[in-house]
Amino acid sequence: MHLTEVEAESGKMYDRLSPVLIWQGYLYVIYGYQDNRYAFVIVAYNGDGSVASQWERNGARYIHKITVDTVMEIVTFWGQDDKPETFLWLDLNLNRQI
Repeated sequence: MHLTEVEAESGKMYDRLSPVLIWQGYLYVIYGYQDNRYAFVIVAYNGDGSVASQWERNGARYIHKITVDTVMEIVTFWGQDDKPETFLWLDLNLNRQI
């Protein structure tokens, strides 16, 4: 996994410098809502820039940091007032065998 920051797409949701996650050939971008609700969306883009999947999570907004725990295999998205929202790798893994 690789963490970096990119400028979120203008006009989609909340336009700001946003942390992203690069994992298994996908770029995971975090978007917030313009109406300031306590929620965010993770959008996974494939190598062609097409949307591969997306997830919405309620409870945190203004995601400013992503941390990865390789032992527990979790990804935590940190919002305003350091409110954490945690995903299992399994939940975000688009390459898993079903």
